[in-house]
Amino acid sequence: MTTAADLRQRGDAAFRAGRLGEAIALLRQASARDPADPRTQAVLGQALIRGGLLHEGCAILATGAAALLAASADFAPVLALAALLQQSGDPARALPLAEAVLARRPDDGQALALVATTCAQLGHGARAREAVARACRLSPADPALSVLAASIASDFGNPALARESLAALLAGPLPPREAYRASKELARAADRLGDWPAVFPALEQSARFAAHLPEAAALDPGRIARILAADSAALDPAMLRRWRDDGPADAATTPVFITGFLRSGTTLLQEVFGAHPGTCVADEAPLIALLAAEFERRFPGADSRVARLDRLAPADRAALRAYYRAAAAARLGPEAATRRVVDKFALNVIDLPLILRLFPESAVLFMVRDPRDACLSALLQVMVLTPATLNLVEPAGAAAFHALICGHWRQWRDAAAGAPLAEVRYESLVSDFEPTVRAALAVTGIDWHPAMPAFHKGASGRYIASPSRLQVAQPLGNSAVGRWRHHAADFAPLMPHLAPSLEAWDYPEA
Repeated sequence: MTTAADLRQRGDAAFRAGRLGEAIALLRQASARDPADPRTQAVLGQALIRGGLLHEGCAILATGAAALLAASADFAPVLALAALLQQSGDPARALPLAEAVLARRPDDGQALALVATTCAQLGHGARAREAVARACRLSPADPALSVLAASIASDFGNPALARESLAALLAGPLPPREAYRASKELARAADRLGDWPAVFPALEQSARFAAHLPEAAALDPGRIARILAADSAALDPAMLRRWRDDGPADAATTPVFITGFLRSGTTLLQEVFGAHPGTCVADEAPLIALLAAEFERRFPGADSRVARLDRLAPADRAALRAYYRAAAAARLGPEAATRRVVDKFALNVIDLPLILRLFPESAVLFMVRDPRDACLSALLQVMVLTPATLNLVEPAGAAAFHALICGHWRQWRDAAAGAPLAEVRYESLVSDFEPTVRAALAVTGIDWHPAMPAFHKGASGRYIASPSRLQVAQPLGNSAVGRWRHHAADFAPLMPHLAPSLEAWDYPEA
């Protein structure tokens, strides 16, 4: 008879070999036979997370890690699992594990760093500062910890301290990654202190360091431009009307898509919609990216993806919609099936043709913000480098990328006249909240809810994937409007890229 231990060992081997489907099946059988085995839960949780089943995987992984902690004095595996939870977007489950390790081993530097990171993500500033300070005392020569400490100080009320420590770090030799992050953080601290002349030099310094990162050399910054150019070449308004007339391929509840350029206010709008009890927010979950990959897997071809989308039969479209719903449930849990999914991922606009073909009834809301404010805010963020964010390491690249993304939106918006596409202006959202939100809701079919004006109360203390997590946990204000004016001279060379959007959306040039 096959035992639970046998099944676990075979499942673990399959997981390590990358055979996720086989691993998950074997580990589920092992868990059914021995539900209390923490080793099975730990590996099953990891396999589920790697397979994209984050909602179930994070819960199982946290349970297994807690049981391992109770059964063993070896804390390293527990901290590794807690770090995976944090990296998978679940710092709320990672934090108690790291804190439990600290309760037993108060000078564990890895646990302190994890507590600092998770507390910062959850908005617990005092605890984050205390933990990172202890970690730095244990490892004073660790530049990554020093940069983390400066970032936390800047985010939670002491940008002057951050600037002082970052300047000292940058005065000496640093590995490229820490130098890149330190320069970005220096720009952020200078911005918070109102030291406007120091911001762009720090950003330019960070761009020079970014060029030495291995991922920067491996990425193709022109990939997105080629995708959009191919889509534009195949764009046909008559085709889009036909897509709309085809209608949805099934009767399932349709998601709402929130898109826009990075740092345009998409997270703010997400939190407003998320305050409605009938919604389920997909906060930066790559659902459309997963759907795009599945489309390419099922319907490969040498011709344009627009042409291949146009050829989809109703059954094909229904199957892809079902795949999207399954991906949403795997990432978000059962609420994705019982509530209206609000799919916020700013650069989903890149895959607008896919959305228009597969979800012709879905509202697509595009956040509009003064291009200079959006670019400035994007430049000030430390982001994982991808083919998209690689364009944001220096000002000229950010302005050109803004022109590319927003020009793409306007081209498809105009060609798809009559589709439920709408723009939400950031400046109107923060200055004239209720009428702006009601106008956006009217496009989606979601009703106004009295909790929406107090959206920031729900955001406080909760993990939000965007760098805006701290801002959206505060009441509305217009302090972020017109920040570019402090850098007018720096934006002057970028105007050829930004002028079309300024004109299209009626923003003054000066």
